[in-house]
Amino acid sequence: MGSSYQYVEPFMLTDFVKFSPIISENKGYVYQSLIILIMKGCIKMRNVIILCFLIILMMGCQSKENKPYVKEVSSELFTLRVKIEQIEKSQIRVSSELVYKGDKSIKFVHSDPLVGAALGDGITRPDIIYSFVGTSGTLEKNQVYSDGKERVFEIGSKDKILYTQAFFTSNDEKKVIDLEINLDEIS
Repeated sequence: MGSSYQYVEPFMLTDFVKFSPIISENKGYVYQSLIILIMKGCIKMRNVIILCFLIILMMGCQSKENKPYVKEVSSELFTLRVKIEQIEKSQIRVSSELVYKGDKSIKFVHSDPLVGAALGDGITRPDIIYSFVGTSGTLEKNQVYSDGKERVFEIGSKDKILYTQAFFTSNDEKKVIDLEINLDEIS
């Protein structure tokens, strides 16, 4: 009796590179197709091992991409930009900067840190503690200013929101810019 199997040319490594975006989007379908082709004898086991190794390598590289989450809010001539990087499942690194959008240079004085941050449950807002040391400087048009301080936070089971607040004076006028970030947006 004749076999109804059809011979399929084995995959080459160059074919794998061409189809890698398809594989990363449709992993379940690709694995199922590979099993069927192996059972029918259309693909040699050596090629399957190489293909599996490359898929595992590709999946491992994708999971290590750790782009920081950035959120910003503007108030008059200033924009508060907060960057959050997930270090571990329950640990984040927070950095911030202030962008001046005015047309002429201004003098400003800020607290330490420039942007305070605290984690909270989303129901009651925690106190953000500052030390008003009075660090002063001058900001030029479109200048980005950062105090260079990164803070690492341990996220507890009840923490839902990262509260941030910039507190400073510009031309002797007090400024407060608040930004709340839902922790679900980060992961």
